[in-house]
Parts: sequence; structure tokens; C-alpha cells
Amino acid sequence: MKQINYIDLGVHSGEEIDIVLNDYNQYKEKFKLSIYGVEADVDWCSQLKYRYEDWEEVKIYNKAISNDNKEIKLFLDNKRLGSSIFSTKRNVTDRYILVQGIKITDFIKNYINDFENSINVIKLNIEGAELLVYQDLIDNNMLQYIDLFCGHPSHDILKVNELSDKVEEYFNIIKNNNIQIKYLCGEVNSEQSINIFENILK
Repeated sequence: MKQINYIDLGVHSGEEIDIVLNDYNQYKEKFKLSIYGVEADVDWCSQLKYRYEDWEEVKIYNKAISNDNKEIKLFLDNKRLGSSIFSTKRNVTDRYILVQGIKITDFIKNYINDFENSINVIKLNIEGAELLVYQDLIDNNMLQYIDLFCGHPSHDILKVNELSDKVEEYFNIIKNNNIQIKYLCGEVNSEQSINIFENILK
């Protein structure tokens, strides 16, 4: 039975995890699923840990994906829906909380067993930090082990003023490495979201 690691970066209230768990019901005889949810906002994280406490497949981590493994500021928006590690991201305020930052490759090394021999799916919705994920995976020769990228097809980097000089680099990375983002979003048009298990079997 093949192992699937679903790594959800920016869990929010768990919309996409719910989609994956629901779809998994039909594929339990084909795959073993492990879900790793990474959520920077401590309030959301507390709710998520309680919500999924009876799901052995799901583990929740209160961390912010960053380019360094140190405590970092998470700037909040008024509804705590689009908080970001970037202070100039659209709609965030000057209010912030401190959260432990971690590089995606270190998260993988620290928490995911047998990563290189598994099917690995990453969902990204981290309000501008997606570039850090791509760069880190490439720099550490780990992009080759990601079988599927998914999330919302919009590009959050365009919402972050301080990353305006990185936009061209961002899109070049996506193009040159043939990174394709499949639609998986529980907030709007969830019925259009892919079934990751069907996608993997193609």
C-alpha cells in the first residue's frame, strides 16, 4: 500500500483537509494517508487540534513557513483570514503575534518519515511565502519528490508590496520547473476542487 503525505501549508479552518479526508474514504484500500497541517495562527491551530484530535491521519503544527528556523512575526488582518509573515501584504494590520518559523525542507526532515519513497502532495495558501517554499525545495534538491502542488490558482505574491521585486523571479521559478498548481480550495467553488487520489492514479 503506497504512502501519501498530504502537507497542508496554511490550514486556516481545515477546509481542504476536510475535502481530502472525505475523498480518502474511497481509497483506503489503495493508499495510506498522513496529513501534516501547518498553521501559523495560534488561535486557528488550537481549534484545529481539537477538531482533528480523533483523526489518527491528521497532525497539526503551529509554525510559520519561513526562510529561517527562528521566531517570526505573523501580521494579522482584522478577521484573521489572511495573516502573513510579510507586513506589507494586502489587508494585514500592524498587529502581530510571534510564532516559530521553519523552512519547508526542515519541516519535512523533522516530521515526515520516508519522504523520498512516498507520494507527496503540498497545498499552499501562505499569503506570499510560497516563493520561499519553491526556493527552499529547489536549493535542497527536494522539488523532485513533490508529486502534486495544489491550492488556489491565484498568486499571493502579487498582494505583497515588499516582494514586488521578486515577482519575475517567482514566475520564472514556476515556469522553469514546470510547477503546476491544481485547484484545491474549500472556501469557494469547493466542488471544483481536484480529488488528489484520482489525480495521483492518472
